[in-house]
Amino acid sequence: MHSTRVNDSFLSHPVSTAVQIALVDLLSAWGVQPGAVIGHSSGEIAAAYAAGAVTLETAMTISYLRGVSSLKVKERAPELRGAMLAVGLSPAETESYFSALKPTGGKVVVGCINSPSSVTVSGDVAAINELQATLEPKGIFTRKLKVETAYHSHHMTAASEEYGLALETLETQDCFTPGVTYWSSVTAAQLTHPSELAASYWVEHMVSPVRFSEALQAMCVVQEEDSIMQKPYSVDILVEIGPHKALSGPIRQILDKLPAAGTSGEAQTLQITHIPTLTRNTNAVSALLNAAATLFLHGYIVNFDAVNFPKSNVPRNMLTDLPSYPWNHTTSHWHESRLSKNYRFWKFPRHELLGNIAPDFSELEPRWRNVLRLSEVPWIKHHNIQDVVVFPGAGYISMAIEAALQLAHLTDQTNIKGVRLRDLSFHKALVVPDTAEGIETSFVLQPNENANAALGIWSEFRVFSYQDNGTAIEHCRGLVLVELEAATRGVGGHAEEAKAAEMRNKQRFELAEEICDHSLDARTLYDAIDSVGLHFGEIFKTIQSVKYGSAETLATICTPETAACMPGNFEYPHLIHTTTLDAVLQLSFPTLNSLSKPKLGLPRRIKEIYVNRNINKTAGHQFRAHAVAVGKQDMSVILIDPALDSDAKMYGEPVIEVTRFNWTIIGNESEKQHSKLKDWKPGQYDKVCSKLSWDLDVDLIRREDGIELWGQEPDIRASSAIAEMERVALYYIQNTLENLSPDEQANMVPHQRKLYQWMQRIAVLASEMKLDHQSEDWLSATAEERRTFCASIASRSQLVDVQMLTRIGSNLVKILRNEVQPLELMLEDDLLYQTYRGSLGSVRTASQVSGYLQKLTFKRPDVNILEIGAGTGGTTLPIMQALGGGNTQNPRCFSHYTFTDISSGFFEKAKDKLEPWGGLFTFKTLDIEVDPKKQGFEYQQYDVIIASNVVHATRNLRQTLTHIRKLLKPGGKFLLVEATNVPLRTSIVFGTLPGWWLGKFSSDNYP
Repeated sequence: MHSTRVNDSFLSHPVSTAVQIALVDLLSAWGVQPGAVIGHSSGEIAAAYAAGAVTLETAMTISYLRGVSSLKVKERAPELRGAMLAVGLSPAETESYFSALKPTGGKVVVGCINSPSSVTVSGDVAAINELQATLEPKGIFTRKLKVETAYHSHHMTAASEEYGLALETLETQDCFTPGVTYWSSVTAAQLTHPSELAASYWVEHMVSPVRFSEALQAMCVVQEEDSIMQKPYSVDILVEIGPHKALSGPIRQILDKLPAAGTSGEAQTLQITHIPTLTRNTNAVSALLNAAATLFLHGYIVNFDAVNFPKSNVPRNMLTDLPSYPWNHTTSHWHESRLSKNYRFWKFPRHELLGNIAPDFSELEPRWRNVLRLSEVPWIKHHNIQDVVVFPGAGYISMAIEAALQLAHLTDQTNIKGVRLRDLSFHKALVVPDTAEGIETSFVLQPNENANAALGIWSEFRVFSYQDNGTAIEHCRGLVLVELEAATRGVGGHAEEAKAAEMRNKQRFELAEEICDHSLDARTLYDAIDSVGLHFGEIFKTIQSVKYGSAETLATICTPETAACMPGNFEYPHLIHTTTLDAVLQLSFPTLNSLSKPKLGLPRRIKEIYVNRNINKTAGHQFRAHAVAVGKQDMSVILIDPALDSDAKMYGEPVIEVTRFNWTIIGNESEKQHSKLKDWKPGQYDKVCSKLSWDLDVDLIRREDGIELWGQEPDIRASSAIAEMERVALYYIQNTLENLSPDEQANMVPHQRKLYQWMQRIAVLASEMKLDHQSEDWLSATAEERRTFCASIASRSQLVDVQMLTRIGSNLVKILRNEVQPLELMLEDDLLYQTYRGSLGSVRTASQVSGYLQKLTFKRPDVNILEIGAGTGGTTLPIMQALGGGNTQNPRCFSHYTFTDISSGFFEKAKDKLEPWGGLFTFKTLDIEVDPKKQGFEYQQYDVIIASNVVHATRNLRQTLTHIRKLLKPGGKFLLVEATNVPLRTSIVFGTLPGWWLGKFSSDNYP
């Protein structure tokens, strides 16, 4: 009865728990099982049942006692009159109106965060009425709920203690149902064990705000690993359990705010479906059957036998004796034209490059019509010239080959040996727009009576495209011939010619192995090609290794996996893929070009190309190629298959042979310096200049040298600015403790309680005069004097530390009451990014890390660098600026830089900052507390690992350092930046975040 698919979720909201549990059981009987559950308000009780955390009896007990306790609020506090109001604003926008409410009207709070733009306000009825009267004239949506109890507000505190006592004997299951994850709308995070749903949780659930929006977002964006591409979301179906689709609006608003990303960075439409179970004013049976059918239409396996026949003992028989219908086929009522028949009965499926045979197809002059769209052939995006997607010249050759083979099939030519093309000329480039309309192309074949040969009749082909105004543009033309086995065998002396060709080609490769005695890294080759404006994506980077000599090149070419990036992972079969053929033409760069001063060249003419019918098309298959220059701008290439089992098969007939490929220079980019070609040996093509450069050996630098090079640690304790900020931090702590009572800790989440208790200890240390920088006048200031001092420092200081301290410190009370979110305050106006980049100490430590890396990369220019918790790039950017480069310049040599963080949320801004070095970076998520190999990282891959102010935010330092050590190569360097004496100003800012408290500190070294 269990479904095999788990990417679905149950949503519950505050209706009768019994009804919700009945719906959960009904869906389970239909084979519908959740992969994740989340609840809204009291609906979380049914969510716990759906996840297998509690039994039916326990769920009903929690629900019953919650209702009883809620009713007793009026008994415990008869003066309280509660109400709730739905508001169409974000939490921050809603709270901005609270301060203007009359103090005599009472207090309100955000009780439910339903979506990024929808909340429910809860509190005193007078304040609720006043808030509604304020918002309605402004055109803001409001709706007063039909309740007299202010759920999820301070009103519920009156009954929370009794509720907790009643639930003391609450028991939970040993584990969640296998395959089901539980997401809490109290903590907005995933719970890992049912024991977390103990009595204290349900008490906190009663008095805390419902963080449904954050929890649903967190549930939806969990990453899943895939061998070919990453799936951006873990949930694809949301099933709402309740009497009406009340959460459909908030869910849509939440999903609209989620970041949608494709496999190559392109934006995609988010595909998460919301399905209600019951709908108001709709028959319940019809609604539930519709839900089951919708699940099935979206690929979920539903047990329709249980849906349609709930009583399994009812016999069911198949009708087998229905009478046949007496059709009369004697008279024809249909006449169809040739064009209609050609259109309906396509002789071949549509080829992504060639298209379909035109409806007015004639074997005397066959034509093919196509519409090229990048969404249908996404690998074309990887062929980019000067920031424009251009259809590759090899693509025209592929089109001609496929057209000739289709025509041969129509004429029953089965003994095909290969396809030969000659006299190819390339004209205007075909720019492919990234639009839904694409661009229309036409391929035309016409027999050429003047080009007959012993091998057969040549056909002339031409490739056109059509502009929006109907104008046709010719892009390529040439001759093509399907070569047959019989024609080849008829040539006299074939065996002798084949043997001679075998010896000639074998000697050609053996001699090339002697001449091509210098190696060139494939990355270096493609960097040179990229520098002149020809930008190849990964699909077109198929040359794996290169050796060169005097105007000759030996290379290994690998057939790429192109089907993986195609829609549906399907690709039409082809004799040779465009990307493989393009790699053969790419050999013109090392053969005809000076890579120390590369020039941009594109195909112009090809005298002849031959492609063997039996060429291996398997993805990952490797070929060996030899290219030789036969003129200043001409080369010839042969491609052999090393996997063939004999010299006769390997050398006797190359799988591809190109004769006199000619290219033309279209841009003058040769003056660009390309210093990254460190492996290119001078003197092969151009005269170059060089000079010796000396620097300190990084492995021999002593401590004294380091102080001189990168500066001694300054005595920040003597700084008046530091003392002033510490004093301001203490005043904010004192203000917070005066405005919060110890009883309010019950409403705080765990990390907030830790922050509150830490502030209490700081207050005690201050009274004992044990704080750094402290003087006696700190404690003598009145509340007004403290406010004046804080305002004075904030107004006259330009330090980003002061701005962050002021923003968080002045909101500490609201943060600990969950009225504002600290991270939102930090991100406002990019203040968090500025803090990481320009705070006291950050600039100094970034300079020290950059200085050390300068020396290291000078000695070892091929280091592979990994940064853990790179976040906003506050450390990365100074490093890149110190190493140099960006845009047209070249950085100090290093192999690659892997930029990681536990979440991809910061990647977009980091990519913008690091855009000048974009080709040197890879952005990947990494949770260093989890085995890196399980996240796609290999052990011993990195020469340098950088971790700046991140290791402290892990639960187990020993485990974290073990994982880091596994990633380091033997002899690798680990650059660790951490604060050893944490000041007050830092603690009250970042102590508002849960990650600050993950590490364990003793009271002796961390007050």
